[in-house]
Amino acid sequence: MAYILTDEFVWKEIGQQVVVLQFETGAYWTLNDTASFIWKSIVEGCSADEAAERLSVEFDVSKESAQADIQEFLKDCIDKKMLIPGSSNVMTGTS
Repeated sequence: MAYILTDEFVWKEIGQQVVVLQFETGAYWTLNDTASFIWKSIVEGCSADEAAERLSVEFDVSKESAQADIQEFLKDCIDKKMLIPGSSNVMTGTS
C-alpha cells in the first residue's frame, strides 16, 4: 500500500534526519534515525513490507521487529493526519 502526504504538511531532510512541519499550527516533528529511515523508504515508494526488509538490513534487526516498528510509525503518522493511505505514492511537500 502506498501513502500520500496530506496538504497540511511539508518535510525536509536535514543531515540524516527528517523534519515534518504542519503549516496551520506551526508544529513540527524531528524524526529519529529509525523513523527518518522509514519515512524516506515510504517516500521512495516502498510498501510497508519492503520498508521492513530495508529497515531490518540497515539496523540489523529481525524483520518482525522492523514490521512492528513500521506499523506503529505509520499508525502514528495516520493518526496525526500526516499520511493517508492512497493508490499512488506521490509524496511531495519537500522544500
